[in-house]
Amino acid sequence: MDKARELDSDDDKIDELYDSILNEVTSTMINDAEFAPYIIDTIFLARYMERIADKAVSIGSRTIFMITLKRPGIDE
Repeated sequence: MDKARELDSDDDKIDELYDSILNEVTSTMINDAEFAPYIIDTIFLARYMERIADKAVSIGSRTIFMITLKRPGIDE
């Protein structure tokens, strides 16, 4: 249960990391257009990782609900 509850704060860290990566690679792509195909792949990978983190939070919330019958952050 504790690990499932920690997922939400971990997701916030992943969101911040995604934003950081997006800013960094966007400026790199502007300065070095020849690397654009690789940078686009990096953006997609970062986005997929961010979505995986979102899904993990959802799974954790559902797990908490199945055990406690309370919605995390709403009924607690």
